[in-house]
This record gives sequence, C-alpha cells and structure tokens, in this order.
Amino acid sequence: MFVTLAEIRAFLNIKSDDTTLDTILTILEGAATEAIKGYCRRDLVSATYEELFDLKSYRLFLRELPVTSITTVKYYDTDNTLVSLTAADYLLHIGNGQVIITEPLANQYLVTYVAGYSTIPSDIKLAVLELVAYNYNNTKHGDSRLGVTSKSRGAGGVSGQDSFQVDFVDKTLAKLSKYRWVNV
Repeated sequence: MFVTLAEIRAFLNIKSDDTTLDTILTILEGAATEAIKGYCRRDLVSATYEELFDLKSYRLFLRELPVTSITTVKYYDTDNTLVSLTAADYLLHIGNGQVIITEPLANQYLVTYVAGYSTIPSDIKLAVLELVAYNYNNTKHGDSRLGVTSKSRGAGGVSGQDSFQVDFVDKTLAKLSKYRWVNV
C-alpha cells in the first residue's frame, strides 16, 4: 500500500472512524497503486531484487530505482557455476542504477540488490489519492466531482450545461514521469 486507509479517508473527507467503506477503498487503492507501478514500469517499494543480465557489456542497468545497495554480483564460470565478484570488481552509479563491471569475466551476470523507496515520495502518494478519489467519486458512494469539468453554453436564450470527463487519469500519471523506467 502506497497510502493508508486513514490518509484515503482524510483525502475523501470520510470520518476517520467510518470503516464501512474500507473494503472498496482498499480495492481502489490497490488499483491506483498498480496503475502507477504499471505506468512507471517499476515496483517503487524498497525490496530486494534479482536480475540476470545476458550480454557482453561492461554496463548493467538495473531496472528498479533508487538503488540503495548491491548485495551480490555473480557470474557463471566455464563450469556453469555461480561465482561472486568482490566489491572491487564493479562500480555502482546509484543515480541511474548502473553497475559497471571493471573487468568482464563472463556473458551472464546475476545481480542481487536493494532498491526502491522506504518512504513513498509525496507526489506518488498524492497521485494514488487522486486516482482513488477519481474512482471513488465515480461509484455509487461518490459525487462524481473529481475529474469532471463543466462548461456552459447558450443558444437562442436557452442555456444548457454539459459535463464531460477530462483525461484525468492520464494527467495524474504524467505527473510521475520522472519515476518512469526507460529502457536504455
């Protein structure tokens, strides 16, 4: 969970002790979190990851960011046995998650590392809350105000009101482009 039920209730102006909607709010939070992970093409939560690189390159680009530590870098030797490199055998560029092998010894490397956010950044949390609110407001529980824009028009002295959905979800996700994984 990127945000707590208490944070969702506060954002939606639901009383803090009202747990009657917790099931739907949990589902909406899960859907919003998965949408953000899908858009960003990464998990974002601090965890241990393992990636196998099958290439002849000095540079290995780790998928999950930010990288906080490298646990192991291993390669398969000629007997197909995993052998660990020492920390002196590679460099880590934390900013872009790049591991540079100082002296390549193999075509395959298995990297185990810790990456992600131990505290979810505020802009990601806000995006989750906005997506939860958008979906909540489009259920029988909500009032359909978030993500809807109104415009008035009049013709021949008769005025009407049209409401239309703006591309709210895409705009919300676009705010998170700095977290999006780009294949290098």
